[in-house]
Amino acid sequence: TIQKVQVTDGQIIVTFAEEVAAGTKFYFVNNFTDNEDNSFCEDGKCIVDKSTWREMSQTVSVDGTKVTFPINDDDLKLGKKFGIIVKEP
Repeated sequence: TIQKVQVTDGQIIVTFAEEVAAGTKFYFVNNFTDNEDNSFCEDGKCIVDKSTWREMSQTVSVDGTKVTFPINDDDLKLGKKFGIIVKEP
């Protein structure tokens, strides 16, 4: 369960309710298409078929319950939706 999402210069910091398990995979969705943002996560499943996403497991920094995603300046625009997908082992 995600408790908090904080967007700062060059990173997204996600705080989870529980410690992140080893082997957890992370994906960043920075461009939704075909209205996929309206049905992004339903019934505990996140499905992205056509939207732009990238696997971030190797670049994130995990510290207990906090995960930091490095992002580029052009990854987010004010008012634009983004998504985080977490796949536990």
